[in-house]
Amino acid sequence: MPTSDANREAGFKLTLVVVKRSLSRAWQVTTVGRGRPQSFSDLDLAVGYAQIWAAIHRPSTVRVLAERGTIEAEWSFS
Repeated sequence: MPTSDANREAGFKLTLVVVKRSLSRAWQVTTVGRGRPQSFSDLDLAVGYAQIWAAIHRPSTVRVLAERGTIEAEWSFS
C-alpha cells in the first residue's frame, strides 16, 4: 500500500469523507466514491473515525453536513 507521501507524488485526487445523519438517525461516515458507509451512534465517534481515515489516506477532506446539507465543519488533510 502506498504511503501518504507517495499518494501526493503520484497525483492522487482528493478524497471527500462526509459525516451526516442517516435516516435511522445514526451518524453515517461515507467516503465518496469508495466502499460502504460506516454508522456510529455518536457524532464525536463518527468525526473521529473520519478524521483518522482522512489522515491516513491523504489528500482528504472531512466534511460534517447539517440536515439541510449545509457544511457545519470541515478539516483538510494534505
